[in-house]
Amino acid sequence: MAINKPKGHSEEYFGDFRDYWYNQDFLELMAKRWELSGVQNLLDVGCGQCHWTRIVSQFLPEGAKVTAVDADAKWAKESSKLQKFFDEKEIDFEIKQSDVLELPFADNSFDAVTCQTVLIHIENPLDALREMKRVLKPGGILFCAEPNNLVASILKDSITADFEIDEIIDWFIFGLIKEKGKINLKQGDNSIGDLLPKLFSQLELKDIKVHISDKANCIVPPYETDEIRAILKFRLENDFEEFMKAETKEQFETFGGKYEEIRQRIEQKTKKYKSELKDAIENQNYYDVSTALMYLVSGRK
Repeated sequence: MAINKPKGHSEEYFGDFRDYWYNQDFLELMAKRWELSGVQNLLDVGCGQCHWTRIVSQFLPEGAKVTAVDADAKWAKESSKLQKFFDEKEIDFEIKQSDVLELPFADNSFDAVTCQTVLIHIENPLDALREMKRVLKPGGILFCAEPNNLVASILKDSITADFEIDEIIDWFIFGLIKEKGKINLKQGDNSIGDLLPKLFSQLELKDIKVHISDKANCIVPPYETDEIRAILKFRLENDFEEFMKAETKEQFETFGGKYEEIRQRIEQKTKKYKSELKDAIENQNYYDVSTALMYLVSGRK
């Protein structure tokens, strides 16, 4: 059973935080590795708010064509703000509504095809990648940015550093069950990034390469930068409690109630954590590195 959300995924969970996922010099390095300066025709699949589309497009030559598609009608519509962005870069831009498994393009249409945090939401990512490969020109590059989200459940900040061993174990098991529960519900795999090299190989893509984003956010008082403020706003304002009661409960139920006790403990712990986080920020004594394990995997047709 799907969870109805009033907001699209990227809007619901990240907001302005998404604008700080990568270091600019790292992106410049990846653009050289992917040879984006020679790409005349690029497709971004599952574009959402076009966060990734805008990032990648800054490295394309003037006169390039960028096409973005998303299955959600909320995002797959024309936007004057988006159009202005691409007009200023002298890039031809088009956005369409389309399912990743049925892309409305002919074979061998694009020099490059890409996606960011899309495959984690797909039951069979191999089918999605096969469709992306279909519309890619021979010799063209497919590159995907997908995470291992499970790692976040064992990272420390200045609050969780004091957790007891049993609390840390609970937190990790909670993350693992959510991930496995999502797979059981056929809604995707939150750590699909680990498996992308295997999937690329199964599709017989060539020159497969894997890189990891070097981004880590140094959160220390007095929290003056726009980046730190966006991260802290995300943590304080998103309604994790409601999210856990709905989506998380559904994921845990796929195990027949076996882990319900852990879910309830983490629910209580999350409420306490959020209260402690608010106090720590107000008192200027919250510290964190706030990183994620994001793979950038590429291969050529």
